[in-house]
Formats: sequence, C-alpha cells, structure tokens
Amino acid sequence: MKKNQILTVAITLLLAFVLAGCSPDDPSHPTTLRAPQGEEVFGKYVALGNSLTAGYQDAGLVGFTSFGMPTGQYYSYPRLIAGQLGLDNSIGNSEFSEPYIAWPGVGSSTPDSPANAAGVMYFDTDTGGLNWENTPLVSVPSLLLAATVPTPYHNLGVPGARLWEVLNTSDSASSYGAPYGSPNPFFDFINRATFFGNTETEAVVSDLTGQPKTITYQTASMARQAIAKGPSLATVWIGNNDVLGGALGGNPVVGDNPLLGENITTTGTFQAQYSEMMQLLAGGMVQSTGWAPLILAANIPSITSIPYFIDETTFLAAVGAPAWPAGYAEDDVELFTFPVLSWAATANPLTDAVPSNYTLTGDEVTTVAGAVGGYNQIIAGVAASVTASGYAQVEVVDMNALMAEISGGTSAYGPTAAVNFMLLLPQFEGDIVAAAAATLFSLDGVHPNNKGYGVVANEFLTVLNDILDTSVPLVNVGALSWDPTYGTGIQTKTTVDKVHLSPEAAARMGAIFR
Repeated sequence: MKKNQILTVAITLLLAFVLAGCSPDDPSHPTTLRAPQGEEVFGKYVALGNSLTAGYQDAGLVGFTSFGMPTGQYYSYPRLIAGQLGLDNSIGNSEFSEPYIAWPGVGSSTPDSPANAAGVMYFDTDTGGLNWENTPLVSVPSLLLAATVPTPYHNLGVPGARLWEVLNTSDSASSYGAPYGSPNPFFDFINRATFFGNTETEAVVSDLTGQPKTITYQTASMARQAIAKGPSLATVWIGNNDVLGGALGGNPVVGDNPLLGENITTTGTFQAQYSEMMQLLAGGMVQSTGWAPLILAANIPSITSIPYFIDETTFLAAVGAPAWPAGYAEDDVELFTFPVLSWAATANPLTDAVPSNYTLTGDEVTTVAGAVGGYNQIIAGVAASVTASGYAQVEVVDMNALMAEISGGTSAYGPTAAVNFMLLLPQFEGDIVAAAAATLFSLDGVHPNNKGYGVVANEFLTVLNDILDTSVPLVNVGALSWDPTYGTGIQTKTTVDKVHLSPEAAARMGAIFR
C-alpha cells in the first residue's frame, strides 16, 4: 500500500526559505545546521554501492575461506575504513556490520545446474585453471552468517546494483533485471525486505533548481536503510553497472530499454536518478542526525583501467600467436574481453574470426568512454550543487584517476598492478605467491583483491583527511595479502605456460552484470 510522507528535512526547509524570501540566518527561523567538527563525523558510518562496495571478488561474495581465514567481504573497503576510523568492525559488532557469507560463498551464475549457486572462483593448482564449489540453492540461506542481525547492515553494497536500484529496489522481484528474466538475489540477502517489511513511500525534497520535487522510494531500499542507521558519514560508489554491463558483453548500446538491447543508461536518466538519490540521502541524513552530513561520492573508472579488457598485443601473446589470420567479426577492433582467451584455446586462427561479443571496436570504446565521462560530470555537478545548499557536504573521490594511474603502471604498486593473475603466472614462472602479490585485481578481472580494496579504502580516507583536516591513519596495504587458491596451495609452484581458462570460468567472469 502506498502512503504519502513529507520528510521535513533541511533541504525542504531551504526551499521554504527561498520561496518566502527569507535567509537561513534569519533569527526568526532557527534552522542553522552545525556541521560535524573533525572526528565527530566518524561516529556512525554507512556505505552504499554495488559489488565494489560489498567486497565482491573472484566472481563471488564470501567472508572466509574453507579454513576459516578472512577474505573478500572481510577486506571490503567500507570495513577497512571503519577500522581506521576507530569503529569496532569485529564480526557481529553493532558499530559496523556486514552481511557475511560463509564458504564457498555465493557467485553470480549456476554453470553446473540451475539448482546450484556457484561459489567464488579459485586457482586450482592441480589443473592450472579456475575452479569453484557449488551450493544447492535450498542450502544458500545456511551460508548467510548475519541474516538475523536485527538492524540494517552498515555496509549495504549489493553486487550487480545499478543506480536506479538504490531507491527503487527492496528485493530480487523488484530489481532492475527482474522484468527481463534476470532478478538479482543479492537484494534478498542484503536488503532483507522479508525481515524488515517494505512500503512504497514518497518524500518531497528540493531539486537542484530549488523547486519542490516528489521522490518515490522503497522503505527497504538501500538508501532508506542507510538513512535509518542515523549516519553522519556515508560513502557512495554507484553507477558503474549502468555502463559496465554493456561493455562486458562486447556490444554496448546506449538507451534505457533493455528489450531493445540497450544496456548503457543514458546520461539524461543518470542525471535524474543520481540527483534524486543524493537529494534523498542528504536530506534523510540531516533529518536523522540534526546536522549537515558528510558524503564521499566516488566516480566511475574507465573500462580500460581494469584487466577484464586487454589489447590486441596482450591477446595474441596470451594465445601464443603472432597474428590471428582469420581476423575479427568486427572492424577496427580496439579491445578484447578476457573470456576471449577461453574461446581462442579451441578456435582455429586460420578459419575462425573472433566473434563480436569478445571485442570492442574503436567506436564502441568511444561510446563507453562517453558514458563514463558524462556520468562523472554529473556526479561532480550534483555533489557541488548539494554542497552549495549548505545542508550537506558532498566530496568527489576520483576513482577514475586512481585506477588510470594504477593501470598505467605508474603507481606505487608497480607496473603489473592492473594485470590479471592468470596472465602474470607464466611471467613469474608459476610462482603463485609472487604473481598474486603483483596485482591489485582478483581473478574475475573486474573487482579488486584484498590488497586492492585496501588501496580503494585509502583513497576515501585521503579525501576525508583533506576536507576535515584530520589525520586518520591509512590502511597498511603492504600488510594485506590475497590467496587466489583460497588456502588450497598458495605456496605451490605450478607449471603454467599459458592461460588455462575453461568456457565455464569465462562465462562466470562477467555473469553478475547480465
């Protein structure tokens, strides 16, 4: 049932002042909001986002290995940030909670049987390829270690989430892909609408031009659950999937109708959705705390910064061919998707042209880059507008620049920090420890590994320290490590002369986005 609820938040009050010709400083209207000073802002922290926020890596979400060692979610950047802020982020503590999932985790596809959920991928030292364990769907609830935590989680990142879903999705049935046959079950695990209940509700806020606007949202949505925590600090990293899903499939098309094969959100729609999200979040945080909150909003990295995409030189070197005589189904190919290495393993370079779903042309790369650039301009513009209102401080964290530096090989993390482990292993003569330490990315080529999430956390913390003039210590990235074998053979030296990527593993790498 739908009900109307007018949120008497500060942004709405500001609109009233504008219409009445009054100033917020008018003593007859005591509405001055005091911003948190320095470390005051650290008291309550929430994180909104997608798989990158959730700590997803190696094509799955898991908190611990089969041996009980922490990994994945345990090293999510929000949890690392919470620890540096002095919040108790131990398991089961109320100061910072996560939706922990037990081994073998929950991935994004069911390659063996529709009755199974695939766990995280790991490097199999016996085969030299990628493997995973499966869990019957009926047994997945037993893996959810924090399912009965009585309040919303502090880390609300949902793998696969798009921008629209921050306000409008409460469960898998209401997720973006549900009408098209691809519901996202991670919303059931993380939003837990069946646990909390859900109601479609309206809020009246001021839009970016100062005019009243009614926003519809779900009470079990990511945004509203974040507000319910009463945070003074929020990190937001969302919008990646609005462009990445189209790029990973090799055929990106701009448009808002998936039925027409359109898989990249238009900038006009992104503008409206990002504005509404930030207006509701900022206004709701003001209402719940009584002061102007701090929101750190990360922008969208270029697809050329992640190792899921490789250039022609890398493709040919990986398959051991000086050329691909059969050519490519598309002209002017500029990038290849990593799963092409699985296809090429059984293809004939003399007769089999590389299919278009494994390549991006120069025009397609330009299309994707245009969307990323447009989104980032919108994120910066909305942040500036909300900050200018004086009722929230929204600062942009430039993840695009950070990832570009890392992929360019000029960062402090070395020239191979953005190279896939599977490509590094032959270079390091099968030394698993050395190859794992040389990259910041996990096996799926899209998400960081434990060490990479530490780098992301530090970027947020650096911005936070700059704007608050605080000295929160950064994460000791050197102390973080990643075991791509998940405890089954990290010290093993394997014999690998080229990439071994099965068709099933290739299909899993980007499956969450479809």
